[in-house]
Amino acid sequence: MDRLENGNLMSPSKNGDPKPKAKLEAGTNRRRNVFAPKTKTGCFTCRRRRIKCDEQRPICKRCVSARFDCEYPKLLSKKRPPVLVLQPSSSSQPAGTEHVGYETELFGCFRTFIVASLGGSFNHLFWRVDVPAAAQIHPSLWHSALAIAAIHHSARLQKARVRESGIKQLQRNVIRNHYYILALTHYNKSIRHVADLLGSRHLHSLTYMEKEMVIINNILYLGICSMLEDPIQQNSHNTNLFNFLEAVRFGEEDPSTHSGVARFEDLLSVVLAIDGSFDGNEKTPDREFRAWAVAIPKHYALQTITQAYLEILPVVYRRLAFSDTEILPSTGQAMEEILRQKRIRSFEAKLDAFEKGHRNLNQRDREAVEMMRLYMQCMNIRSEILGKTSREDAMEHDAKWIAVVDQIGDLQARTTPLDRPYSHEIAPITFAPSLGALLGTVAASAHNVDTRRKAVDLMKKWPFKENNTSSEEEAVGFEAMIDFGLRGPERTRPWQQAGLPILPTFENGSLESGIFDGCKGCECIYGRFICKDHKLGRYTPDMTSVPPRIGLLSMYERRHELPLTWYSLEYT
Repeated sequence: MDRLENGNLMSPSKNGDPKPKAKLEAGTNRRRNVFAPKTKTGCFTCRRRRIKCDEQRPICKRCVSARFDCEYPKLLSKKRPPVLVLQPSSSSQPAGTEHVGYETELFGCFRTFIVASLGGSFNHLFWRVDVPAAAQIHPSLWHSALAIAAIHHSARLQKARVRESGIKQLQRNVIRNHYYILALTHYNKSIRHVADLLGSRHLHSLTYMEKEMVIINNILYLGICSMLEDPIQQNSHNTNLFNFLEAVRFGEEDPSTHSGVARFEDLLSVVLAIDGSFDGNEKTPDREFRAWAVAIPKHYALQTITQAYLEILPVVYRRLAFSDTEILPSTGQAMEEILRQKRIRSFEAKLDAFEKGHRNLNQRDREAVEMMRLYMQCMNIRSEILGKTSREDAMEHDAKWIAVVDQIGDLQARTTPLDRPYSHEIAPITFAPSLGALLGTVAASAHNVDTRRKAVDLMKKWPFKENNTSSEEEAVGFEAMIDFGLRGPERTRPWQQAGLPILPTFENGSLESGIFDGCKGCECIYGRFICKDHKLGRYTPDMTSVPPRIGLLSMYERRHELPLTWYSLEYT
């Protein structure tokens, strides 16, 4: 690259040494091919692109929109400001915000540790680059970033305090409260910035970058509430997010207007992952019952990992495929399962083609593909078992779960942000499908009790927190379900003997001879197979109880309207 030195414009020679490119000719006033910028304040990037720079610092809007490095010229004076590029900086903050010393530390924590986990195996550039860059532009996002970093410190100290006693516990409590107050302060500042914007403007007049800012803020608010384990506030922010998305019809804009800091597809995938994992409430029902929801894009061919991620989301989250719940009369089988299998086969073909055309994927993208393959593998095993016509075949295919659990554990060990297994650190939060949640699929679907327990142990080994789900709650819940399934035949025997029969899972209750009598037994084999009527039929949480508890019903108990069996959810 050419550079200015001692009044001469220098360019590299063939041997790498700089040589003068143009200078004043001796005895003349004529300048030859001298670099003469039209403005001293525009960035180099816009000059090279031959477009007008808006001269906004530290990063001009044109470079943000085009995702280019924004480089301003060095001045030939004593004050030589550093070159600024589109990368997160621990010391740069939005214009108009007053610098406070501790903010540098908090923002450093945000961009180094917190964003590393928020996307899980996906949206790496979005979280590691785009969101920190946006926080350096928008004051509201700056305060959101500081708030979630402060809450991270507070929650980490709270978890450590539980394991200590005496003076150390008191000292940690003081520091924890300090970070909590900082978090609350910046959280309120962020909300005020967003409220001022939305209160002073009509929603339809917002620029795309302003919409992007509001959406990312709401996502970070959800992260704060998740760390605080505050489901009421979390539901409130979910409602606010979905209402805003509907009001601005997010995703229906002219694609040419998508000129924000982040790529549109990355932001869209985060929004859909949140929507897919959201449990509806009175104010905001599930996606299928809403008048409007963000559309899910379809791709004939995959060009990026993010596009692959968008394609797999409706398979991972059933709520995103709500149109697939009709019944196919000709087979009596749920159309949902048929269409899911069709979608899986289509996705696998697209992913195969993507990998063949992109053989030089980086490590993170390869890990993302590996995770998507594991999700497909789990979906296929579950469907294969459901389609078996004999108990022996079902048990044979059930053994496939063991290898999958080992693969999940291996990928967890390679991708976790935690420093060691069974860590006492707070679980990393993700706004994406996690390997921990995939272990939940195994724990819920497998018949073999050893496989299910191994899946639960991996949840404890590599803690996680995915949107509304935490590994602590999941592990305790699945341990209760395992015990519930093992005790099923013993629990329902009195009701069967009273004349309420168990329905057979397979033809003639898997008996080779004789006639199956549902009032005398079932097809369960202790620890190896659970019959259809002893499978979990209903899960009823009671979080108001102390300690929290869950009520469970098998399919048999649900059909006959029998009482719940309650389990305490005692976890630290």
